[in-house]
Amino acid sequence: MSKIVAVIETCRECPHREYESGGMYLCGKGGGQLEKNCAIPDWCPLQNYPTPTTAAQRVTIAETFAAHDWVDDYLNSIAGVIKAAEASIYGSA
Repeated sequence: MSKIVAVIETCRECPHREYESGGMYLCGKGGGQLEKNCAIPDWCPLQNYPTPTTAAQRVTIAETFAAHDWVDDYLNSIAGVIKAAEASIYGSA
């Protein structure tokens, strides 16, 4: 089975965009009529693109679990994996 992996910036790029008639298009997944400017509507059923974890979020997570010794060991053991994953998804900083 094939999977679609892409970042969709406008409805024009979406694989669920279907031609209706008279130059109008429908969303094959959400069922709504698409705007002529191809802007992604608020009702779009596609999942939003994830944002990278910020340093502040990582600090909050670490502070929340700081009382547990195992958490520090765990976070230290996976820090390299997290950085590598972020670099592969969002590019090197």
